[in-house]
Amino acid sequence: MGEAGGFEEALGRAEDAATLCRRLTDVHLAAHESYLTYALYAYAKVRLLADTELHQARECITQASRCAASSAGTNPASSPITSRTRRERVGGSVARHNPA
Repeated sequence: MGEAGGFEEALGRAEDAATLCRRLTDVHLAAHESYLTYALYAYAKVRLLADTELHQARECITQASRCAASSAGTNPASSPITSRTRRERVGGSVARHNPA
């Protein structure tokens, strides 16, 4: 959406997603922090592509980086990067790993 030029709609949807994910992490941080990371990244990307309010994009990237570091530090298996790598290794299916 954002890359096709519909920045106004994309900004609204990305902001809504980030707001929803923030609320979800307020309820259960561990379960939703990786979603917040992605939502913040997407919101920042649309802001950058739209070339509007770049300070908000910077704040979102900073917060997304903190979320990713926090997720990786508390539970490496829940890290968005680790999860993606694990899916790629098993041929794209979503594999859950429950350490003993």
